[in-house]
Amino acid sequence: MNGAARKLTLERIFGSKVLDDAVLSSPRWMADNRQLAYLDRYPGTRRNTVWAYDAETGERRPMLDPRQLRTSKADKPLTVHAIQLSHNERYLLITGRAPVRFSPCGDLWLYDFETGRLRRLTQWDGEQYHPRFSPDDRLLAF
Repeated sequence: MNGAARKLTLERIFGSKVLDDAVLSSPRWMADNRQLAYLDRYPGTRRNTVWAYDAETGERRPMLDPRQLRTSKADKPLTVHAIQLSHNERYLLITGRAPVRFSPCGDLWLYDFETGRLRRLTQWDGEQYHPRFSPDDRLLAF
């Protein structure tokens, strides 16, 4: 997202691995209409985390360290596949498996930015599609 614009050609797309990691995953505009939240790798790890990109300055910052996403110190950190920010941006809904067009998204987890608490919301192999917060952020639909 930073750097000079370069011409996108078929050769550049298919002829090299330059764009292999250039995918913007789960992009969502934040409430200030200036920042874009999205998933990308966290530095020094192989884990995804949610980032905030400032469209005016071009700066980006991680919103959390993915190693914090554990239910106890003994657990491995949760792997983040997709995200949904609550409207008030206090909560982050995380899916435990990557959703695809006609496949369920796996278990749902809720991270509270204010408390740093991670809570598992579902624990079954049932089908859950397109989870979303209600407009008042009190309920989830899936």
